[in-house]
Amino acid sequence: MKQKGKQGREDLLEQLKSNLNIMGHKMSILIQGADGQVYLKEHLSAKGHQPYDDQTTIHIASGCKWIAMTVIMKLVELGLLSLDTKVIDIYPEFKNSNPNLLLQHLMTHTSGYVLADEWIFDLDISLQESVIGIAQGGKYPASKVCFQGGTKVGYSDIGMQIAGGMAEKVTGKSFHQLFDEFLAQPLGMKNAQFTAFDGEKGQNIAIADGFLVRMIDYGNFL
Repeated sequence: MKQKGKQGREDLLEQLKSNLNIMGHKMSILIQGADGQVYLKEHLSAKGHQPYDDQTTIHIASGCKWIAMTVIMKLVELGLLSLDTKVIDIYPEFKNSNPNLLLQHLMTHTSGYVLADEWIFDLDISLQESVIGIAQGGKYPASKVCFQGGTKVGYSDIGMQIAGGMAEKVTGKSFHQLFDEFLAQPLGMKNAQFTAFDGEKGQNIAIADGFLVRMIDYGNFL
């Protein structure tokens, strides 16, 4: 039985190695149980490419969405927000553009907004400025509403950006602080941090796309 398991492991690694070209010629793999026991941890790379190691921190883009939404759900658990919280109750600025938005719409890609725009990409504004800009515009036009919240499905980082702003508003804390308090410290995610869009440095935290993390930190979350 052990021999069969070892062979399966080797077959998996060989299959991954044969496809490294579509992963930037290197990748890491971690397989662990619900109890945290590690069954497989490997850093793979093609010839001539430096592999990742246990301390490597990478940008995981949309892989941070459920981390961010776990922070939001912690606030729901604490009673500071509800899935039925109306966005206009926290941001009246949305009353003329998307008045029926609920928190649950922001979290489930039913907000009605386009994927992303300059209010997400701008590195130098704050998260609060980003959300207000999404609602009513400013240095850029207001974010495009393709349909009213809760009526259709449309993949959108903007919805989650608004949710992150709501979290800051109801707690008086930054999203960085909330992540650190609810997840990073309790789970030992020592090197994990939210960033601006696409892993860049900046004030405008990208709730649905900006996150740097080590593989083992991500494993701690899982």
